[in-house]
Amino acid sequence: MNLRIRKEVGIFLVAFAVIGFIFLIAYEAIDYWDKTTNTLASSDNSQTTTGSSVIKIDGVSYTQKEHITTMLLLGIDNTGEMVSSGSYINDGQSDFITVIVLDEDEDTYALLQINRDTMTEVRQLGVGGNVVKTTVMQIALSHSYGGGMEDSCENSIIAVENFLCGISLDHYLAMNMTAVELLVDYVGGVTVTILDDFSEVDETLIEGETMTLSGSQVVTYIRARKNVGDQTNLTRMTRQQQFISELLEQLPDLWEANQSSAFSMFYEVSSYILTDMTAQSLSNFFDEICGYDCTGIYSPDGELVLGDEYYEYYADEDSVKELVIELFLEPLSE
Repeated sequence: MNLRIRKEVGIFLVAFAVIGFIFLIAYEAIDYWDKTTNTLASSDNSQTTTGSSVIKIDGVSYTQKEHITTMLLLGIDNTGEMVSSGSYINDGQSDFITVIVLDEDEDTYALLQINRDTMTEVRQLGVGGNVVKTTVMQIALSHSYGGGMEDSCENSIIAVENFLCGISLDHYLAMNMTAVELLVDYVGGVTVTILDDFSEVDETLIEGETMTLSGSQVVTYIRARKNVGDQTNLTRMTRQQQFISELLEQLPDLWEANQSSAFSMFYEVSSYILTDMTAQSLSNFFDEICGYDCTGIYSPDGELVLGDEYYEYYADEDSVKELVIELFLEPLSE
């Protein structure tokens, strides 16, 4: 059964909650963002492509819904300012991958979570950004091809689109771990009860203790996998979900107490975010989300296995098709 968690009882993803907080900050700094030439787009480079092509699934023809807007959220597993590696590869993998599907007709939105270890076809890029070959590997690796900027985000979009039966995604927003750390410190930390034994990774994180975590501690808590718990991404996702549950509960009070310094925070965090949308477009997008109902968090069923060296998640093909049809498609009119 595909995972569906209703808004009133659900726990949201790290990407969605932190990006939502970024959007709130953007409200206070929108004029600045639209003028900057740093990592944030000065204009919308990607175009809405929904409803433009026919997708066949099990012999049935579908077209993408014209009244949806989609955004791919990427949490990149590195730190520092987002700058090009100057090569055709980089050290940034996507540790969390989430698609937001905004339905303007129904006034709803949904979140589609994709396990970073999902095995799928990924384009390997060579010198000049040319496609050398396509290989089945963990989808998180799609971002590591390219210079770590727009080219890597576009490679990730293509990998996700192909995994989702060839649908089209409208926009992307990527952020790295430095952005997460800065945002958590900005709100004074987030309180959680430590779920796993971190003694081999960070002795300050004590299993079973309720603690207010600093930004650096949060990054360890949601990022660490080796020598923590059963060392799988599924366990790490449980900690991410727990963190977000607490962050969302505390966020209104945290935001109220800190909005006076939103502009300076926005300026500081902007170097660790990359998107193809303008601030105005992002504000409009988030404004719609705030007024819409969430239909749930979705994730394909599948099987996690230990490969020759790393864990591999094999999504169930029927589960993927079911989600794609439900969230993105409608039958093609005769």
